[in-house]
Amino acid sequence: MNETEAIVNNASDLLLLGAEVRNVPLKEIAKRSLSGLRHQESDIELYEFLFGNVITFFEPKEFEDEVSSLVLPELVRFVDKIQNELQTNALSYFFVENLTLLQRLADVLAKLIDYLLAQAESYRLYRSLTVFPEYLLRCYTIVRKNYVSMAQEVEVLEAMKALYGVCKKILTAFLELLCPRDTPNRTAAGSYFRTIEKDDERECLEKVCTVLASVGNEISPIDSLLASDVWKSIVKLCTEHAEGQLCTDKRPTGWFGNVVVILNTGVEVSFQELQSKNEASKQATIALKLNAFCLRVMLKLLTLSRQRVSSDVYQSIIGTLLHIKTCLRTQTLPSELVAGIEQYLHVSYMAIVESSLRTDIFAKALVNCELSTIDDCHSYFNLVMHMIEQIVTYSNDNSLVLRYCVENNLLQKIANTIEHSGNLLLSGGTLYRQLLVHCSALVLMGFRLRNRTAQRAIEETLVGMVLQERYCIALLGIDLWSVLVRYHSTQLLYEYFVFWMRVNNEYAPSRTRPEHVYVRTLLRNLYVFLPGVQKEKLLTTYPIRNSENDRLWVTVGLPSTDSELMVHRQQPLASVEERLQTRLKQLQQPSQHLPHRVDAFYEMMNLLSIAKSQGGIVNMLREWSSLFAWEKILTNPCKASARMLEYLEGSHVPLDNILRRCNSLAVSRSSTYAKYRIVLLLERANTPPEAVFEALLNDKEPLIAAAAFHLLRKLNSKRQPAAIALITREPVLQSRLAALQKNVPGFHPVLPAEPAEPMAAVQHRCQPASAAESTADMTLIINSKIDELFPDDDDDDEDVDAIDFDALAENVSPKRRKLDPSRSANRILDELETQSEELAKLNQTHKLEITERARLTRIMAKMKRLLESE
Repeated sequence: MNETEAIVNNASDLLLLGAEVRNVPLKEIAKRSLSGLRHQESDIELYEFLFGNVITFFEPKEFEDEVSSLVLPELVRFVDKIQNELQTNALSYFFVENLTLLQRLADVLAKLIDYLLAQAESYRLYRSLTVFPEYLLRCYTIVRKNYVSMAQEVEVLEAMKALYGVCKKILTAFLELLCPRDTPNRTAAGSYFRTIEKDDERECLEKVCTVLASVGNEISPIDSLLASDVWKSIVKLCTEHAEGQLCTDKRPTGWFGNVVVILNTGVEVSFQELQSKNEASKQATIALKLNAFCLRVMLKLLTLSRQRVSSDVYQSIIGTLLHIKTCLRTQTLPSELVAGIEQYLHVSYMAIVESSLRTDIFAKALVNCELSTIDDCHSYFNLVMHMIEQIVTYSNDNSLVLRYCVENNLLQKIANTIEHSGNLLLSGGTLYRQLLVHCSALVLMGFRLRNRTAQRAIEETLVGMVLQERYCIALLGIDLWSVLVRYHSTQLLYEYFVFWMRVNNEYAPSRTRPEHVYVRTLLRNLYVFLPGVQKEKLLTTYPIRNSENDRLWVTVGLPSTDSELMVHRQQPLASVEERLQTRLKQLQQPSQHLPHRVDAFYEMMNLLSIAKSQGGIVNMLREWSSLFAWEKILTNPCKASARMLEYLEGSHVPLDNILRRCNSLAVSRSSTYAKYRIVLLLERANTPPEAVFEALLNDKEPLIAAAAFHLLRKLNSKRQPAAIALITREPVLQSRLAALQKNVPGFHPVLPAEPAEPMAAVQHRCQPASAAESTADMTLIINSKIDELFPDDDDDDEDVDAIDFDALAENVSPKRRKLDPSRSANRILDELETQSEELAKLNQTHKLEITERARLTRIMAKMKRLLESE
């Protein structure tokens, strides 16, 4: 023994000993082996000697603890070195030689696995197992990455085929070792890890399953059957571990998540390859079926772990699902391939997320997933809406609702996603409406819990959505507030109204920042839903006679003429008129100090904004407007001048005198917004001043010039004297109008007319008609509605469509059907001629429009043709 120890100085001495190596201590064998491997970096003979001969001379457990656990990691590092060489210099002369080295290592591992199989009945050598999947993973990676590039090299191709064949034998034997099939010579039941109790044994199981999962991903594109066998073995090992009889609840299963992530990565890579190839082939169908099987494995592993995995696991699943949803929505692939992706991938992924809906881990992943593109945002909205539908299905589960309303604020995540989605909701068709419906369901479910914590969380989120600058977020927040107050108690509605009224009081009525506009819009919406009793309460609590309440009534306007408020209507109107007279007198006193005059000026504007639609204040508005030098107001860039122009536009004060006091030089120096407002004022004036009109027509701003020319065309069609005089003096305008009439016969403005009232997200359908509307205005409205229902193209000289007299006759009584067509036509013609004479008399004092005369002429001609045909 001492002589043997004396002559073993290095690894070469070990190789020379042969069978006498049994007399050398295991520690000495391990020491000399490691020293030789690390200095020489490659010694296949030593690996063959250790695991082909030496291992048989010693007790299996001792040899594993002293030698295998130290030498086998060196073997893995050696394979890593070969892999790196092949990746960095794949076309080198030593490519085949490296593959040959890997084959010799495969022979070593094949003998080792035969040894483990022989000892399986007596010993469980767990620490020796991890080398097999580590070696297989690297070899399969080499073959997969180099097979296409080396397909033209015959010698290399043959070497890779040989390596793949030996790896397949090792993998098959390794799976048989882990999960033996029911064969006569194998009497042991269960897998190789059926009796693990120690932490190091459990760690070995975790590593084997994790690396084996990567092996399954590598061979999936090559051999789908073998890959399915790998996943079946992993499922069996994980099932035995999770359902073990000893300490079932305490067994760690969090590492199942690592296997799931690896599996999901493989599915993601396979899906990307299907997209890149873009063909519906047999191989694509096989890949989809294998991925569907892998997703069933994923669902099984998540079920076994009882969803006790990290949030990153579900984030990876959600990320892949969003990519699949995007692919299905864009439909850039063949229809057969799209149908397969829907059947095998999308349905399976949706089953996974639906089964995980109740878990807190999934909820966190859903609200924390990262969205990098607008397509991801679109797919995320679709996924979230589906999840909300599932929550509605289980709405009786209060903990589930709390999880998504309070613990993981899904509504806030939706708002954040809108912020990064660009103009998706504006161009997404029905996407916004669908999202509004689902978010409304989420909000109402949260309030139905009668839980103050949930209510506060929803309120804070909705308030934050309104008090920011992003339009779509604020629009959704405003609409959600309207839904909430519509389906909740009126008392809560009043409290919310008071809250937003106080927020609105922090902003001046002239402020136009987005969040200020959103607050005013929301306040108007809430006011629409207030019952009449609560509106009366507002009038009593916040009377119009007090100036501190002006911001409220500027926003919502005077109370309507509802029956509940008829008694109280005169009182606020009288208060407005009284305050207007008081402030008007103060402004007419030049001795008053400037600060008081400024306060009176702004209060005057607030009062005019409150009652600008009331005819009783016209005289006061005329007197107020006469106090100002409008030339200076137009050239002043402050917001007050713009607001004064807005008030003039919405009021009933005569504009002729004010506009005539504005010379063309002052108009040309004013801001673009002021010029546009002046164009709108010119349309309402009885006799617009020609100098101002001409200055606007020649303005350098294309928008102003186009708006002024469009107004000139409208006034000319109405035979307005000022417009005719201007066109007569400037023949160029007449030629431009003629060219426009020729090129654009059906001219319509690109932008719709600005509404008289501010737009709101929720329009009240029961607003009464304004008292100031005259009968003539109502007639015009009715005529316009008739023209919409029965359009008449003035530029079309063709006959109108034939009238279906049979259909009309069905609704006529039998007596009325017995009419003489000739007598009826003569009577109609006589009446028409009588009306023509009346119109001719009227034409002496008022000229008909060209379109009206042409229409009348066509009607008479058609009636004459009708008579001649009879």
